[in-house]
Amino acid sequence: MKLFPEKTKVVLEYLQAHNGEDMTAKTVAEAIGSTSRSVSGVVTSLTKRGYAYREGDEKFIRLTVDGVNVDPDGEKKEPDTDFSVSE
Repeated sequence: MKLFPEKTKVVLEYLQAHNGEDMTAKTVAEAIGSTSRSVSGVVTSLTKRGYAYREGDEKFIRLTVDGVNVDPDGEKKEPDTDFSVSE
């Protein structure tokens, strides 16, 4: 059984590839060819699972350490020691 549904996997992979950038649901949606509403729902799910959070008035989407290190295809990746989480 997959850890994430396909839509969640696509959003998570995009956020991992652009970690640290100021991303909103709208910017992610435009980049992956989805809707803001759909991306926002995925981010809410990722937030509830401890993989992401929203920051600031612009509601920028940030990944937690777990969000950066989780493998969208299944298992957790080995921790990346060269990354920092902005808080």
